[in-house]
Amino acid sequence: MLKALLEELDIEFRSLGSKTFKHATMLKGIEPDRCFYIQNEAAVRGKKRLDLTVDPPPDLALEVDITSRTHPDTYAALGVPELW
Repeated sequence: MLKALLEELDIEFRSLGSKTFKHATMLKGIEPDRCFYIQNEAAVRGKKRLDLTVDPPPDLALEVDITSRTHPDTYAALGVPELW
């Protein structure tokens, strides 16, 4: 639904699906069910590999917790501004 909205509003975005993000200074990583670059889409456009020590984190992460709980603090520590 979000992709349809962004397309209808003609907003550039990049959806990375279920991408694993790790940061060298952290002992944890995250793997959202879906993540989007919206405001920072231009910063990651064309990149095959992302490095959170130099690239921005996704603007939005979507997380569906069924079997295990994801702690919002992990997303916050990586600098993800929005978690749904």
